[in-house]
Amino acid sequence: MPVYIRVREEECIGCGVCVEMCPATPAVFKMDGITAVVIHPEACEECMLCTDNCPTDAILIGSSENTFLDIGDL
Repeated sequence: MPVYIRVREEECIGCGVCVEMCPATPAVFKMDGITAVVIHPEACEECMLCTDNCPTDAILIGSSENTFLDIGDL
């Protein structure tokens, strides 16, 4: 089952904790300018280290793309 990961750019402060904490190879995240971006979601081990350590709760992980829909999108 695929894992869906989203970094909410409006919440990301660019601290890089997700990049440092992620044990996956290849890395799930990378820094792109001042925010983190998801580059290899298929490598996610669902360890939740990124979400547990993100100081602004900017990372969302779910089992469906619908996890990330805003109420206005429905």
